[in-house]
Amino acid sequence: MDNLIYWCNRLHGLIATHLYYVPLGRKVPGAFRVGLLSTAIVDPSALIFPALTSLDVILYAIASSDQKVAQSLAKQYSFQKSYESCEALLSDPAVDFVYVALPPHLRFDWVFKALSAGKHVLLDKPFALNGPEASELMDHARKAGKVLMETSPSQFHPSVHRLKELLNSGGIGHVFRADVSVTTTTWLGQRKLDPRWQYQLGGGSLISMGDAIGLCRFILHLRLPAEIIRARATTTLNDPRVDTSMTAVLRYRRSQAVNASVTQEHDLILNISTDLSRRWLFGIIPRFWELPTLTIETEKAHIIFYNISSPHLFHYIAIKDKSSGIWKYHWLYKSLYLSQGRGAMFWSSQRYQLEAFVDKLKGRESVCWTSSQENVMTSETIDMLYRKSELPIRPSSMLASSTFADSVAR
Repeated sequence: MDNLIYWCNRLHGLIATHLYYVPLGRKVPGAFRVGLLSTAIVDPSALIFPALTSLDVILYAIASSDQKVAQSLAKQYSFQKSYESCEALLSDPAVDFVYVALPPHLRFDWVFKALSAGKHVLLDKPFALNGPEASELMDHARKAGKVLMETSPSQFHPSVHRLKELLNSGGIGHVFRADVSVTTTTWLGQRKLDPRWQYQLGGGSLISMGDAIGLCRFILHLRLPAEIIRARATTTLNDPRVDTSMTAVLRYRRSQAVNASVTQEHDLILNISTDLSRRWLFGIIPRFWELPTLTIETEKAHIIFYNISSPHLFHYIAIKDKSSGIWKYHWLYKSLYLSQGRGAMFWSSQRYQLEAFVDKLKGRESVCWTSSQENVMTSETIDMLYRKSELPIRPSSMLASSTFADSVAR
């Protein structure tokens, strides 16, 4: 349940910030100044709390369409400056990178403009509303020579890399099936204001929760599916283009080394389930225990990764040996290896993510980094699923449409 996750993340961030706050005077020389492009509603767990405990990042400026809102948020979260427009923030030469936390339908335009203004960009999921948008952003970042990264915090958490190590070791055989489930419940009163329920704003359960596809691709080393076997959507009564839930079966071709000179190809089946309107048990009990879960079946083991969305709060990796039937459990909340020797128990997934982004800006190698091309393939996979389910892909912004048309004309 994302409401429960949100408040737990917020509490975690408040406690960590209270205990490990880094004042401005203790920031390292040359610390990166971040500008936040946001609406009046800010999730402090995404950027603010991690930055307040980081030596390398300064909360420099925040922009909102309402000057009073921007000033209020700046005061509340200790930003040095506030701007009444995103344009004004992007024109400030002191801003090193921007975090784009705008609604999905606005992100392409402002990411494009931020890159054009010479800023590195960290943007909220989804990376783009469709494949062409994603490709255009990737190309523009490459031409601008700037770092562009979509937020996918779990990808940077030590527990996810522990799972990858287990799978890559070869000791439990090759993977032939994986299932990922992400559900939440949205109150009826929230839907009119929630972009996830509006097609023109990039709504739909699949695209809103599509980072689960990206995480599966990251863990299992997947590219584009060879086939979409099935994709079925349940749509809203008000707009049949918006999926309240989606179930899909994808087939991937995967290569695995048999020995130093021989590789073997096999199929991997990925089952996806997303749901924005999960019904309460008996209509009265929120399913707070239904946290996003990934299950994996290999030749020798059955694996459950519980809470893939916020593993820093709580998670477990349960592995059942098929031959003995014995379950073993793994937990990992800290890794010095992933963060160049700087990891800590209080670090959230978002903090590990911010450290990886800073490492990239400094030219350091990061074991958890994925290129924008990976984000493009995730966007293209989402497009494939929408087409298979006979729903339209999410519409591009006007700027995306015009830039794509210009590139085709050239």
